[in-house]
Amino acid sequence: LSLVSLHADAGDKDAIAALMNRYEGELFSEKSEAYARGDWPLIYRMHTALGMAYAHLGVWEDTRRPIQSALFQLEHAHTAATELNRRAVSQGRPATYALPAPAVTKLSETYNAVGRGADAARLRVDSASTLRNLGRINESADLVESLKPADVDKLSTDKRQLYERKRATGRGPNN
Repeated sequence: LSLVSLHADAGDKDAIAALMNRYEGELFSEKSEAYARGDWPLIYRMHTALGMAYAHLGVWEDTRRPIQSALFQLEHAHTAATELNRRAVSQGRPATYALPAPAVTKLSETYNAVGRGADAARLRVDSASTLRNLGRINESADLVESLKPADVDKLSTDKRQLYERKRATGRGPNN
């Protein structure tokens, strides 16, 4: 994921494509083995890495091979984070996982690219709330600040109220 991010920051899609051509099979194999072992932290990391690579390549959705898309991988990374937190809380430990803001942004872009704008807006608000609860204030604020008025218009009443609370708090202490 770090190498993909480095190439993405440099705007080098060809380098990301070369990485995927070289390592995609190994990444899927390692992810499959992680599922077989129930290694949820690795499952989370693998879905996130694959999803970010596909997102940077603009592979939003693939109807022939759905698993080879940003949509599938980032949604499953989000699900894995939720599962990790559920397990932690059920064992009396605090939740610690959330998609990082860049992954939320890419999943939101993916939703917009496939015509799911309401899901994109809801994801940003829900993720901002989760990140804030985990003490990741700046990431939370970045997501709230990234919502445009047209995005806010797509939110349900309860999500709009949550957005307004997070926007009012900004980068201040958790409310």
